[in-house]
Amino acid sequence: MEELEGPCGRRAVRLERSAGTGAAAVDGVEVVEAPVLRLLPVDGGAWSTEAPGGVLPVPHLGIERCFHVRGEGLRTLSIRGRFAPDTFNQVTLGYLCQMRSWVSVEFRRGGVEIVGSGPSLVLVSSDPQILVAPFLGLDREAEPFDEIVIRIPPEAGPAGVLFLELKDASVEAFMDSRLVRGTHVRVGDELRQGTWLATGRELVGEFIAGVGEALEFGVALEGLFAAPPEGAGLEVALWERGSLLAREVYELSEEEAAWHEHALAVEAREGATLECTLRLLGCEAGEYGVWISEPGLVRRRRSAPVVLLVTSDTHRADHLAAAMGSVRIETPALDALAARGVLFEGAQAVSCITLPSHAAMLTGVHPRDLGIVDNFTALREEALTLAEVFAQEGWRTVAAVSALHLGHEVSGLSQGFERMSAPKFGARPGAESVDQMIAWLDELADQPVFAWVHVYDAHAPYEAVEFEGADLDAARQAGGELPLYVREERAKYRGEVRYVDYHLQRLLEHPRVTGGVVAFTADHGEALGQHGIFFTHTEVYPDTLRVPLIMSWPGCPAGARVEVPVSNLGIGRSLLSAAGLGTIEFPGVDLLPYAQGGGPADGEPLYAFSFGAQSASITWRGRHLILHLVGHPIGQPAPLWVSEECQVEFYDLSVDAGCAKDLVEERHEEAARYRQLLIEWLLATEDRGWSGEQAQSPEVLQQLEALGYTGPAVSPGEGWWDPDAESEWFRRFDER
Repeated sequence: MEELEGPCGRRAVRLERSAGTGAAAVDGVEVVEAPVLRLLPVDGGAWSTEAPGGVLPVPHLGIERCFHVRGEGLRTLSIRGRFAPDTFNQVTLGYLCQMRSWVSVEFRRGGVEIVGSGPSLVLVSSDPQILVAPFLGLDREAEPFDEIVIRIPPEAGPAGVLFLELKDASVEAFMDSRLVRGTHVRVGDELRQGTWLATGRELVGEFIAGVGEALEFGVALEGLFAAPPEGAGLEVALWERGSLLAREVYELSEEEAAWHEHALAVEAREGATLECTLRLLGCEAGEYGVWISEPGLVRRRRSAPVVLLVTSDTHRADHLAAAMGSVRIETPALDALAARGVLFEGAQAVSCITLPSHAAMLTGVHPRDLGIVDNFTALREEALTLAEVFAQEGWRTVAAVSALHLGHEVSGLSQGFERMSAPKFGARPGAESVDQMIAWLDELADQPVFAWVHVYDAHAPYEAVEFEGADLDAARQAGGELPLYVREERAKYRGEVRYVDYHLQRLLEHPRVTGGVVAFTADHGEALGQHGIFFTHTEVYPDTLRVPLIMSWPGCPAGARVEVPVSNLGIGRSLLSAAGLGTIEFPGVDLLPYAQGGGPADGEPLYAFSFGAQSASITWRGRHLILHLVGHPIGQPAPLWVSEECQVEFYDLSVDAGCAKDLVEERHEEAARYRQLLIEWLLATEDRGWSGEQAQSPEVLQQLEALGYTGPAVSPGEGWWDPDAESEWFRRFDER
């Protein structure tokens, strides 16, 4: 490959969709009026259920007729009639359900299920919800159906159906509904920013030509469609002032739904304004559609830099052999990274919850100002992310995460990442995310890459059986005051950390990574029995806020240690500086000067939120104060005690690193000063409007619950601090 001078990387090409033919268009999107059969609930006759239920109004919502289904267990609602399969391909359901749940629709003939939708994603809301289930390919069925069955699961509780519609929707309407947050396409486990292309449409983009560039993009078939017509293809053409410069036709063949890469060389004078067009060929006999990832103009080199962010979920700071005061554990891969990099021994997270902490790291903005304090609220598109900054500078941006609540559907964190691999439900082993990242680093070997890898394994339940080894045997043989269950779970947790280290070694020793910029950290820690909290991370004690943080970059002081407490909020700013992009504006404190002995000797006050902002904390100058913004249970699995609204806890970390002794009474005046600092910080909220709607699906919320993520959230009042002046704890401090 010829070595090119000057920058390499990628420039995104924005595509616009033509309005199509044969219909009116609104904002460039075709409006197709499709025939609709709307079925409304009736008592008896066509509508029936074996469960307690019937047609009743919902007065507080102004709904006159709703078919209520009560009772327990799996329940069904049956609607009988004659439903011709060639008249519809989509079912829309008006649904009322306030519990975590899912719902599915199936069509029967003679009591036998012929086709079903599978579980549909459902909002958990007191308001009516509109659910859409696709039924493509029903025209293969010759005989009409005689029954529609709506399946309501046990966890739904009481539910209601307001209406059911059968509609013959267009391909465009179907594919538009499949976009994730309107901007991303999910194919299997991989999300990309992209859009759809259908019969009779055209995608058009304009760009300025550069030297040695190629137009690259991905194409994926939609798995719910039938096979593409024989001879179907995707035409990609480049034009300059109406003259054709280049044209390629890529065959569309029936194969596993996955992204397939294509490239078209751009051979034009530098600075020329070019237009690219994409359209389907050979699909005129019927409607068809494919997915197109956002194209990019790519310029290659023999070698290019890598910036890698690794986050290990629920990883305690002391579960790193290189750390001072660490537990007895082997982490050779992370120790090697610390030996060639800088270990920040006093690093602390801004939240004890996964999504708020990651959103903060990727934006440089505290959850206080993001408005994201749970695992359900997404980052809005208006936010500026670290990935977007790297992408604007021409870097390829890829992410591989291991839990559903960091996928774009729930988190919105895919913005700025050209590619994101994420499980659609639940969690997956970290080894799979590492494998995907290594494959991408090899594929993009001639491109600068900003990469984020998230591994989830140190999160409960701890199941790395092959890495528990002698630790578990020793725990079972040991005596002492700790119950056997606690000893075993602590050993299993260490096994998960060993698993993480083992698989990260393959990534951290990759040739591109060893010479690049690397940051390893965690979103939060884990409580292993302290404060009556067992194997979870619900409160803002040091156990859940202290995190490992190692940074390595070319020329860094190898083996250096920084004792000054720092926040993981500065990781994004620091990665940009280490990558030579220090002049680019991005929020957060640059941590690189700390490695040279710079920065405030005591550090800055570090602030954090618990789940749902039920509590807030300040850590500074060897003290740690917790302010409970609302009363809530403390201790897992059974509450050890219940905090009161405005209650304060105060600890001296210089002699009590584990926060075992609450000094709020005997050091009241000192605690009052820290409390006032924290309240002033809470009142200084700068709402950026970057928090979006909450995660919506019963399946998602069910799985989040299974992962340990449930509980109330607090909305920001006046800077999150809106106390009850009559509460005892408020009077203790504000009336003295």
